[in-house]
Amino acid sequence: MQTLSPESLEVAQTWLRQRPVLSLADVFSAALARQNGWALATHDGELRALCQREAIPICGVADIVLTMAESGLLCAEDITRFKTAMRRSGYSGYKRRTIKQAEKAVRSRESRDTGRPRAGG
Repeated sequence: MQTLSPESLEVAQTWLRQRPVLSLADVFSAALARQNGWALATHDGELRALCQREAIPICGVADIVLTMAESGLLCAEDITRFKTAMRRSGYSGYKRRTIKQAEKAVRSRESRDTGRPRAGG
């Protein structure tokens, strides 16, 4: 478990006062990311704006899916489930091009693993 340093806690409290639309969890996660040099995964516009202003690297869910696909942690069915879940939730803000890259990475890996191209590839 990670904890905020006293300095990071103070920064988080300042951000919360400056941007009351953000939640305590939002500012704490941004402060942890900043403190540890991590990227923060979010699609929240206000939180993304804070991260951009504070030079905290940000990524979205699609970026995580791509990284997992390129690392061999996902199969084609996982990506299909992700797209279905996003569609059902009404969320359309994820990067479709990034998801297409993830699908391509999975098809390529599965093709190498089986020795033959997969359908749709």
